[in-house]
Amino acid sequence: MPEFDEWKEGSEEGELHEEYTNAELVGLYSVVVREGRLEYPSAAVMLLRGEEWGDYVLPIYIGQPEAEAIARAVYNVATQRPMTMT
Repeated sequence: MPEFDEWKEGSEEGELHEEYTNAELVGLYSVVVREGRLEYPSAAVMLLRGEEWGDYVLPIYIGQPEAEAIARAVYNVATQRPMTMT
């Protein structure tokens, strides 16, 4: 897998080569932080798998509101507009 800031062959100094890949959503998991007897449902982990990554996945930690928005999009849940923060 190429390094993120890999120099493009034949490019001018200071010019970076950017390469992107497609990835699929493998799963969206809720994360609960436990301290003693207290539990804090504070975040979620989104796992992505790229076409050329083999068995590797990329975990991305996101907040609960972002996780809920992604879940609504994945499961085609329609929401009323405008949505406001409560």
